[in-house]
Amino acid sequence: MPRKNPKHEIRLKEQGTYKKGKLTRNWKKIGVILVIFGTITTIIVIGIYYGTFQQKPENTPAVVKDGDQVYIYYEVRDANGTLIDQSPAGGKLFTISRGAVIDGFYDNVIGMHVGESKNFTIDGCPTHDCSNYEGYTKGDMAWMELHFFVTIASIQNSTS
Repeated sequence: MPRKNPKHEIRLKEQGTYKKGKLTRNWKKIGVILVIFGTITTIIVIGIYYGTFQQKPENTPAVVKDGDQVYIYYEVRDANGTLIDQSPAGGKLFTISRGAVIDGFYDNVIGMHVGESKNFTIDGCPTHDCSNYEGYTKGDMAWMELHFFVTIASIQNSTS
C-alpha cells in the first residue's frame, strides 16, 4: 500500500470528515451544488424552448397593409373575358389606401402576402350613380362587372 501524503490528508480532512477511519463527504455542500446546477440547467432549457417556439419565423412574407406601396401584377377582364387592362412586365406600383384605389380592389388586396395570387370580381354600378360603391363610381367602367387577377410582386415600404 502506498504511503499517505500528509498534505493530501489535511486537504481531505478540510473537505470532509472522517467517521470510523473512513472519509465521508460533506453532503450538504454537494446537495447545494446539485440544486444550483439543476436550477441553472432548467432555466436554460426553458429559455431555449420558449425562445425557439415563440419567435416569429424569419421566412414569413410581408403582408399588404393600408398605406403600403405595392408592386402588383394584374389583369382586368370584363364579364365576357375580354382583356381590358394589365400591368407592365415588372408590375405596377400602387399605394394601397382608401381613395387611392377602388374600394373593392382595396378590400381584396389588404392582407395578401408577397407572392400570393388572387381572383376576385367587382360588380358594376347598375345606376351609374353609386356614391358608396365597391367599384368604380364614375367613368366608362362604372357599370361593368370586372374580373381581377392580381399577384403581389413586392412591397416597397410598409407602415408599422
